[in-house]
Amino acid sequence: MLWVLTRNPSPPIRAEQPDEFSALRGLAERTARQVLPEAGVTRQKVELTVPKARIEDETSRVKTLAAGFGGSAIASPLGDGGADLLVQLPVERSAAFLAAVAGPAEPRLPMPASTSADKVFVEVILEDVPAPAL
Repeated sequence: MLWVLTRNPSPPIRAEQPDEFSALRGLAERTARQVLPEAGVTRQKVELTVPKARIEDETSRVKTLAAGFGGSAIASPLGDGGADLLVQLPVERSAAFLAAVAGPAEPRLPMPASTSADKVFVEVILEDVPAPAL
């Protein structure tokens, strides 16, 4: 005797069934909005070269500047000894922050609290100064 086993494929989703998935779809959309940055969020990038011995001091300076401009910063080390900082701050203070990061300026403290909900992300990359060619 020969037994033939076949697997019955699942029936395709009928047009009237998507309502069963609306709760799942809504949950996925809400979770994505909470986890992913908003499309309107601006992101800028600044690269600075710093002697390797001063990378830690410069990282602290950028974090202090971010706090002084009403934002926050997190840092992660780069494989070559540099650092990568992600700074979030009110959008209306981004130009002043970028000028302060590029120069020796410190923010005027205390700064008034920001009323803006719009934020900007600035990535600050601190790279080691390359050795001079011989």
